Amino acid sequence: MKPNVLAVIPARAGSKRLPKKNTLPLNGRPLIEWTIEAAKSAAYLDSVIVSTDCHLIANLARQSGIKVPFIRPEYLSHDTASSVDVAIHAIEQCKEYSPEWLILLQPTSPLRTAEHIDQALKKAIEREADAIVSVCPVEHPPQWTGVLGDNDSMSQFFNSTTDATKQSQQLASHYRLNGAIYIIRVKTLLKYRTFHPPGKVFAFKMPCSASVDIDTKHDFEFAQFLMQARKEHN
Repeated sequence: MKPNVLAVIPARAGSKRLPKKNTLPLNGRPLIEWTIEAAKSAAYLDSVIVSTDCHLIANLARQSGIKVPFIRPEYLSHDTASSVDVAIHAIEQCKEYSPEWLILLQPTSPLRTAEHIDQALKKAIEREADAIVSVCPVEHPPQWTGVLGDNDSMSQFFNSTTDATKQSQQLASHYRLNGAIYIIRVKTLLKYRTFHPPGKVFAFKMPCSASVDIDTKHDFEFAQFLMQARKEHN
């Protein structure tokens, strides 16, 4: 039986590195609308809400057909507020939905699609997971990294974990968190207060081309480029 899934899209007004990024026009639409559209098109979501402290974002969400059942309190609107605290607050405010699982969909991942959401939830169901976290391949092998010393000295750069002599194809594959999808059982989130709890936690692999996490102007411009390329390819 499919569990009851609540999707939360967290979108506060402020952003130090890229002001008002959630409402900036990306490929002709406010950034948040790309995540809203993906959530609306996903087959496995029972309820979708936006958690925000911003009335402009709330209005954009409502115009797109997404519920905004509350305005986020000030203490959860600063850059020090964690995604876990925001998610738990949303659960507490939406008890009438009785969700078994929560999926967090950050609007800063506009290249994540409805298909990614459905595939990740399908994996959670099939694996009877406690949590699913999306990842993507690391763009450059971490074995090629190191620490620079004083005056840019490389005396400490080459160590037991550095392997600069091998080609990337010869090195073990590494993955990184991409911030696009977090799925977790509600009871697990409330117990451990983390998206990376002990238990049955699995990765959902996504390509780098769908894993841009917008934090800076450069990220925004790169996402714009990839969207244009995707549009031309289709």
